Amino acid sequence: MIFSERPKEKIDAQSSIIIGGILESGLGEGAKFLAMEEYSKRIHSTLGYLPFPGTLNIRIIDSEDRSAWNKILRTIPLVIPEFVHDERKYGMVHLWPASVLEPKILSPPQVTILRPLMSIHTEVFEIISPEHLRTALGLQDGTRMTFKVTELGKI
Repeated sequence: MIFSERPKEKIDAQSSIIIGGILESGLGEGAKFLAMEEYSKRIHSTLGYLPFPGTLNIRIIDSEDRSAWNKILRTIPLVIPEFVHDERKYGMVHLWPASVLEPKILSPPQVTILRPLMSIHTEVFEIISPEHLRTALGLQDGTRMTFKVTELGKI
């Protein structure tokens, strides 16, 4: 897969990126990798929390969200570098701290957009959190979700 060499932008304190999509079930690959101690300890070191071993898969369904995703991809992410464990190579992961805007809830949980660079998905992004979000937010497949990517210096 070829990745663009466009310059990265820092999201400044006055700006944010709003992105949304529809929640759908995945194949459980995110859970498998997040359950691995090697990934979870690196995420903990980077984000300050241990992720629940699973992701929310959010399908981008319209041009506005596709444009927002492309803008996010041009920003400077937090990075989990690739590593080798038990003679197997594990890919780099990009992370963007975010907040839940929709569905509206009183105490939104901490969330992060996660993008494994080895992923083949271009129309789906993943969300991680220290909580089991489906239970905490009462989510079902087909739920419209919206997130706000925040300024990286405010983690």
